[in-house]
Amino acid sequence: MAALPPLAPAGLHSPGVRLAAALGRPFLDRGIRRLPFPQQLRRRLEMLGPTYIKLGQIMAIREDLLPAAVCRELQNLFDWLPPIPFPQLRALVEAGLDRPPEDVFLEIDPVPLGSASIAQVHRAVTMHGERVVLKVMKPGIREAIVSDLKLLQILGVLLQWALPRYQPRQVIAEFSAYTIREVDYSSEADNAEMFAANFRREPFMDSARRLARSA
Repeated sequence: MAALPPLAPAGLHSPGVRLAAALGRPFLDRGIRRLPFPQQLRRRLEMLGPTYIKLGQIMAIREDLLPAAVCRELQNLFDWLPPIPFPQLRALVEAGLDRPPEDVFLEIDPVPLGSASIAQVHRAVTMHGERVVLKVMKPGIREAIVSDLKLLQILGVLLQWALPRYQPRQVIAEFSAYTIREVDYSSEADNAEMFAANFRREPFMDSARRLARSA
C-alpha cells in the first residue's frame, strides 16, 4: 500500500489556503459587511488569527499613520481573549517539562491571570515554595505564526513595488523579527532576569515582591 501524503503540505500551500479561507469568511458574513470600516478591520484581523491580531495591536498605537477612529477600534484587540481550558493547559505544561507538573509545582491556579492571542498566564508555586507566574503558549500558535509571517513577507515584496514610499517590506520585516522574538520565551526569561537585576535596588521592586508574596 502506498504511503499517505503528509497531513500538512510543505511550503506555502497550506498557509495560503488558510489565509484565503480566512479572508473569504468575513466577506461572506453580511453582519460584518454592515459594520463601519474600523469594526470590520478589527473583526477580520481577529478571524485571521494571532499573527494578525498582533499586527492590529501594533497598528492601534500608530495614530501618526492611521485615523484615530481606526486606532481606537483596534485597541479592543488588547482585551482579554478566551483562555484554553485548564486540562489542556496542564497537558501543554507536562509536554514542555517532559514530566508531570506536580513534580515541579506544588500548585497551579486553574484560573488564569490573563489570556491573550498568543499565551495565557497562571499563578503557580514551585516545590521550593516560591510564588511564580507561569506563561504558557496556546497550542498551534508557533506554527501558525511562522506560516503567516511567510505570507506577510511575500505581501511586503508586492507592496514595496506598489507603495515604495511607505517602505512596507521593511515594516513587515521588523514586525516579523519582533513577533518571532515574542514567541521565544527563553529570550523573554533572559530579559526578565536582566530587568530584575538592573532594578533590584529600586523601591518599587520591593513593593512588587511583597505584593507577589501576599497574592
